[in-house]
Amino acid sequence: MEYTNIDEEFEKFYAIACNSIKQSDLPQDTQLILYALYKKATNSTVEYIMPTNNTYNNVINAFKLNALLQFKDLTPLQAKNMYIEQVKKLI
Repeated sequence: MEYTNIDEEFEKFYAIACNSIKQSDLPQDTQLILYALYKKATNSTVEYIMPTNNTYNNVINAFKLNALLQFKDLTPLQAKNMYIEQVKKLI
C-alpha cells in the first residue's frame, strides 16, 4: 500500500490522539466525532450490533450510529482531513 502525505499525516495525528489525549478528558460529542471520522477515514466497516437488554449499550450504539450518519457523505480523504483538524484543536 502506497502512502500519500495525507495518509502519513493522518497516521501521525491518530497516534497523537491515542497516546497524548486522555479519552476521559474529552467531551462525549468530541469522542463521537473522532470515532465517526476515524471509521470513515479508514473505510472501517461498522457492524450492526443487535439491541440487547442492556439499555446502556443500546444508548452508546445509538449515539455511535448517529455520529456515523452525520458524516455518511464524506470521502475517506475528507474524513482524514477533518480528523486531523479535530485533533489539532485538542492538542
